Amino acid sequence: MKKLNLWFITGLADAESSFVVNIIKDNTRSTKYNTQASFELNLNKKDKVLLENIKYTLGVGNIYYNSYDKTYKFKVSNINDLSNVIIPHFKKYYLITQKRIDFELFSKIIKIIKK
Repeated sequence: MKKLNLWFITGLADAESSFVVNIIKDNTRSTKYNTQASFELNLNKKDKVLLENIKYTLGVGNIYYNSYDKTYKFKVSNINDLSNVIIPHFKKYYLITQKRIDFELFSKIIKIIKK
């Protein structure tokens, strides 16, 4: 494994990542909804090693294979990892595209979920 430059990870995320929030109806919960959040980075099969290095560098997340479109996904969905690693990373190594606004909204949602 190889530690990557943190600005490189942000640049790649600016181009290829998503900040995802799903709200699912769930009658077993007191609010009747389940909120799931994740940071995801999808790349082609040939770039699996790059995703493994991102996971190694950040120290969080998992890598999944999608056989339908033959891509790999680096995904962080643990709320503490999002709050303690992903959000601080992008606050320090900031995004420069429209994704920065997505990140700001995502950060606010994570803060609400943690309450």
